Amino acid sequence: MFIIAVGLFCYWVFANIYIFSVGEIDQKDEGSAIAKVDWDETTRRAFYFHFFGFFWIVAFMVALGQFTLSSSVAIWYFATEESGAERPVSRSIWRAFRYHLGTLAFGSFLLAVVWSIKFCLYYLKAKLNLEAGENSKVIACLLKIAICFINCFERFIKFLTKNSYIQTAIMSSNFCTAAKDAFFLVLRNCARFLTLGSIGDVFMFFGKVLIVLGSVFFGYMLITRWDRYDDKLTSPFLPCIVFGIISYLIAALFMIVYGMATDTILHCFIADEELNSADGRGAYHAPEPLREFMGIEKDKKDVPCCK
Repeated sequence: MFIIAVGLFCYWVFANIYIFSVGEIDQKDEGSAIAKVDWDETTRRAFYFHFFGFFWIVAFMVALGQFTLSSSVAIWYFATEESGAERPVSRSIWRAFRYHLGTLAFGSFLLAVVWSIKFCLYYLKAKLNLEAGENSKVIACLLKIAICFINCFERFIKFLTKNSYIQTAIMSSNFCTAAKDAFFLVLRNCARFLTLGSIGDVFMFFGKVLIVLGSVFFGYMLITRWDRYDDKLTSPFLPCIVFGIISYLIAALFMIVYGMATDTILHCFIADEELNSADGRGAYHAPEPLREFMGIEKDKKDVPCCK
């Protein structure tokens, strides 16, 4: 997904260059190398369409990645001897495009709308180039309040869509139903989500730190102890910075997978537990270490899920 996103961004930049160059050239100073390009209404609409489309495609790629991860974990969690847990990733991709494409498109559309509004607010703030004065201070304050609200709303939409995709992966429900179920599931079990989510965040933080420190230390030992680099490097400082940046990017990508998996396992556990609550049985699909951590006993009862 990261590689596809980079390729999409390169395409978007080149396409924007072509769109920006379409129109009538208005050059007031013939001796100047700078000119203004006036767009007609069709070109302006094409830019708006291309601009919003980029946000929507990126949000859809994020949604597809989140659903594939959560569906793979759900297939593993609810696997039985009959269904098995073979090919969870390919099965999850098939489920996404065969059954839940509309759900992912709708959720990514909401996030794309929020991103577009956020970008417009930042663009308006930069465009106004506020000057000193009472009116400018009022406008600047209103813009800051609007940006603060849209940032909070963006975090809420990200949280809602991520949990909706997890519920869709588990129960195969549509976006609105999954969003409602996810919201009330978190509300009913807020203490569990808060506690285990905090533990997961701590593990993700220390995981990133250990990966970065280990990579930098290994790289430092490699370039300082290997005779091949004795005459080529005057200082290991800059290479270690490069090691740290690359290792942080890789660690962040791997920790995203870890974080999505832990959130999905928690959803699966609570859903498994609630589906068996009528008979007074615990979440029997839970692995033994998870049952011991939650303090429950194993009691089996077949629950259809993630077919």
